Amino acid sequence: ALAPGEVLVGGVAEFDEAVAPAPWTLPVHASLFTGLYPSQHEATQENPYLEGATTLAESLSAAGYATACYSSNAWITPYTNLTDGFDDQDNFFQVMPGDFLSGPLARAWKVMNDDPRLRKLADGLVELGNTAHEYFARGEGGDSKTPAIVDRVQGFVEDAESDGREWFTFVNLMDAHLPYHPPEEFAEEFAPGVDSTEVCQNSKEFNSGARDIDDEEWDDIRSLYDAEIAYLDHPLGRLFDWLKETDRWAETMVVVCADHGELHGEHDLYGHEFCIYDPLV
Repeated sequence: ALAPGEVLVGGVAEFDEAVAPAPWTLPVHASLFTGLYPSQHEATQENPYLEGATTLAESLSAAGYATACYSSNAWITPYTNLTDGFDDQDNFFQVMPGDFLSGPLARAWKVMNDDPRLRKLADGLVELGNTAHEYFARGEGGDSKTPAIVDRVQGFVEDAESDGREWFTFVNLMDAHLPYHPPEEFAEEFAPGVDSTEVCQNSKEFNSGARDIDDEEWDDIRSLYDAEIAYLDHPLGRLFDWLKETDRWAETMVVVCADHGELHGEHDLYGHEFCIYDPLV
């Protein structure tokens, strides 16, 4: 495994047979936060809101914990109710400021998604967002938000402890999610000579039959994916080292997991849609 690297070697419990309750972000996070199966919490593509279920954050906040949710995933926002119960939350979205995503854009998105006539427009905006991500990834605008999230976690922990409170933080990191545009240092190590703007970064193009991907391009895509995962090891390592250096590590429970996997040509599919094959769950 490329991550989470040496920082978690020894003294950890690994669950090699863990199975995700769904192949994509929203229902899996709803299950993580509630302990319920998707058939029970009913947060799905058709109804993308977690409603009527008590979350882990709500329970911990009620018990006096300081709670925070930091994510750069557009599904983990007040729009879906997944941030309910957290004292502090921020969405480090790649293109738009978190306050905008959590405020007016979230409300507009809800209106569009709930209207069948407007849902097609909402789907188009998702594709536009992916295109914008790819464009900004070519320059300074595409810098990973992960280092800023780690900084935010450290500040939150210090503030909580200064108030005499126990704390809980949830973090979702998006670097290993399509599109793959790893930092140059890691691209050179794991995907030398691969131009991330030239390979297919839109899974729907391939799955719909609009674009073919040959074996060489699949190798390039997998190499970019490996580079992204290897990169993630560094900010995670920085956070874990900080916990150790500040004598917090021994008293902190750290859980590292993924909400879903990815298909890179297995079963002639790309991404994490249209199936529940083992590589996804």
